[in-house]
Amino acid sequence: MDRDQEVGLNLAMALNETKVQGEVRSPAKLSSLGTPLVDRVMIGLIEKAQPRSKFIGSANYRYKKIEGLLRATRFGEVTAIQTTAELDQTFRAKIITDASLTYGFTPRIGLTVGANNLFNVYPDQIAFPSLTASGQTPYTRFTSQFGFMGAYYFTSLRFSF
Repeated sequence: MDRDQEVGLNLAMALNETKVQGEVRSPAKLSSLGTPLVDRVMIGLIEKAQPRSKFIGSANYRYKKIEGLLRATRFGEVTAIQTTAELDQTFRAKIITDASLTYGFTPRIGLTVGANNLFNVYPDQIAFPSLTASGQTPYTRFTSQFGFMGAYYFTSLRFSF
């Protein structure tokens, strides 16, 4: 390959597991209120609300003054734990694709156009209407898989000093 072109390939993986260990104890004054400080919903936020796996693959290609990037991120499934087990819901794994194209006018000035979440992927919607505030919040706030704003398109002008 000549000096006018360059290829870069990257792979990354994260595997996580979080568990609450032992009994969760509350001070007597808080326990006397009748509502546990750490309930099944809070434990669910700690143990189940983040993906256990995340995989990222990206490819960069540069030819002279043009550079392209393509990246795919797979977010593993998550579960929203509610106050009763009948309302718990598992949300499927999803893949988000980002892409950009850059033209370097000079080594210090470049213009980039691109997209984050190119294919406008959204998380699964809440299956239980009683948890959506009359349809106003169709996506759960009890997980952090990825955002629910859809695609984001951008243009940027870079100046390096």
